[in-house]
Amino acid sequence: MVLKYNAILAFTSLLSQQSALNSAKGHFQNILEIYVKMLDEFDHENLLKCLESIVSSFSTEIVTFAPNLITHLINKFY
Repeated sequence: MVLKYNAILAFTSLLSQQSALNSAKGHFQNILEIYVKMLDEFDHENLLKCLESIVSSFSTEIVTFAPNLITHLINKFY
């Protein structure tokens, strides 16, 4: 679990690089699923910051997944 958590932090930091962002766009759905799964496994503020970074970095791709993501986050708040 610690390795997965650190991998998410590392991946998020790569998103500041345009080439990494372009490479990851084709895998957005898988990336988002991994982040959501990790949110279920860890309650950590850094993961929410990472998710915020993902949403802002993939603003075009997030549109189709936004309703499900919003529902998931609402359930987490309860």
